[in-house]
Amino acid sequence: MATAVFGGLAVITGLVGGVAATRSADIKSAEDATKIAEADARAADANARAEEAKADAAKAHQRAEEASAEAEKVRERLQKSQEMRQLTKSQADAMLPLLKSDLFQKEPLPWITVAHVPDAEAQAFAYQLCDFFKSCGVQQGPFGEAFQKVPSKSDLAFAVKTSEPTPENQPFTRLSHVMQESGISIGVIEDKGLKPNELTIIVLRKPEARDNLLVGKG
Repeated sequence: MATAVFGGLAVITGLVGGVAATRSADIKSAEDATKIAEADARAADANARAEEAKADAAKAHQRAEEASAEAEKVRERLQKSQEMRQLTKSQADAMLPLLKSDLFQKEPLPWITVAHVPDAEAQAFAYQLCDFFKSCGVQQGPFGEAFQKVPSKSDLAFAVKTSEPTPENQPFTRLSHVMQESGISIGVIEDKGLKPNELTIIVLRKPEARDNLLVGKG
């Protein structure tokens, strides 16, 4: 009996040991699964951060490219603003027939006065226009200086007594059209102090280099 009992106990004891071992293995498996899940989560988080960093790097690269492109545009505008305007041969050739025509060569003779804002580049361009008009036999008033208080995108301002079409200002209207067709931008202002057959051409600052100045006769 004792032996049986002992054997029975031994059997029972063996069963208990087996159950304990199984539970221990289950616990270890659960812990391993938890660790694996945590590692997977960390890996996923790291991958997500890497993707975010990659996206941020792409955005930063795009911003850098945009900034570089804008800087290049600014450089080009600055370079263009520093270039001297020149009366080209094609522009002179376009104006020559008109300035040699009866509109400018017969009585009542139109008078043109060339003025410029206080700017070296504008002054140089104004001298070119003066010399060209003189070579065409156009009557000219004294070379002068002008001021501008309203910003303008034009190269020149044509000051006339009235902007309404009249027989006296017809030559100036034609000249304005020819010059604009040749690439010289022009704005028109009225100056009631002028005579009907008088035109003041004001050479403004280059559109790329212009600041607030006063427009008027100096």
